[in-house]
Amino acid sequence: MDRETDPPLLYGKVYHGGYKDLFSTDKLDFLLKTLRDFKKNGTGVLIVYGNGILIDKLLSLYDLTVFIDITPKRAVLNLKAGKYGNLGTKNRNDTSLTIRRAYYVDFEAAGELRGKLLMDKSVDFYIAGDNFDNMKLLDIETLYALFSQMVTYPLRCRPVYLEGIWGGFYIKRLRNLPGEMKNCAWVFDLIPLEVSIVADLEGLQIEFPFYSVRRRILLNI
Repeated sequence: MDRETDPPLLYGKVYHGGYKDLFSTDKLDFLLKTLRDFKKNGTGVLIVYGNGILIDKLLSLYDLTVFIDITPKRAVLNLKAGKYGNLGTKNRNDTSLTIRRAYYVDFEAAGELRGKLLMDKSVDFYIAGDNFDNMKLLDIETLYALFSQMVTYPLRCRPVYLEGIWGGFYIKRLRNLPGEMKNCAWVFDLIPLEVSIVADLEGLQIEFPFYSVRRRILLNI
């Protein structure tokens, strides 16, 4: 951290280890034992949830799997609202530090797992979870059918507009942005890690991170 050469803390080192290298070995082994014992002797329902809980080492031990996804914009808004802390931390850091680590570590780990699960159809259900009070659940075959249909049409991502210290008013006027915005410093239109895409199904709107849909595009190429 060097606030003299990097005052807004934009720069960092990208983490490539995935969730698997973030787990405590002892705790992961304990979870594996718990799951195996339950499958062998347990009764009722055992629910396991959390970041990275669908890594390869655990995936085959579940009878049913669900992946909850949110868009990048919602993730950042949750960070700024204090609803999310960095992986493995008990106390939340300053917002700028939390967001920087999320960009270089947390989001990278999530992206690696999300991509593998969607490419391999390794989950039973997918939940679009931006709105906690109105989540949308799709089984994986329906999700793939929807993505396959979406990529046959011209499409545009939902742009993201953000305020910033160097923001101005030209884009704010051009795009008719809300009056309460102080300015507009950033416009993301087609940067996969920043934007989302909305499917409108006869009035039912489902919003996906663009990089989730992009997996289907890559399979079509």
